[in-house]
Amino acid sequence: MRKTLKNSLQPDPNQPHHKTVRCNDGRAIYYNWGYVVRLVNEFIEGRYEGLIKLNVIEDLKLGVIMFLKYIPFFIVCVIVVIAATSVNATFGGIIYLFALFVIPILIVNFFKKQTIQSLFEFNILKNVTGNLGDYVVAILKQWALSMSF
Repeated sequence: MRKTLKNSLQPDPNQPHHKTVRCNDGRAIYYNWGYVVRLVNEFIEGRYEGLIKLNVIEDLKLGVIMFLKYIPFFIVCVIVVIAATSVNATFGGIIYLFALFVIPILIVNFFKKQTIQSLFEFNILKNVTGNLGDYVVAILKQWALSMSF
């Protein structure tokens, strides 16, 4: 018997069934964003004992609000990188690489304070300068983990 596409999408009766929440309409990014904000705050406050429970409605609300608050910072970053690149491509590349190391600490600060102004609090960078080696290693580990998962 020839297997059709429709038949291949049917559940296999021999496989165990797991209930999966599927969200194909674009909301998943907001669930994820809100969840990550709560997870990062658990780490910051020293209360992390394992993955926290997903609260779909609250994570969706928090994710949308945080995403909207992030837009001005994103626009400023894009303008700065484009302006630097238009001056000199090498200079633009250096600014871009610098931003790759600066933005993560600003985002953690943003997740903690949840204000637009916290994305522009560059004085938080002085906390990194004392532990620059550890910070760079942490950023590189984050990139490696994000690429592998």
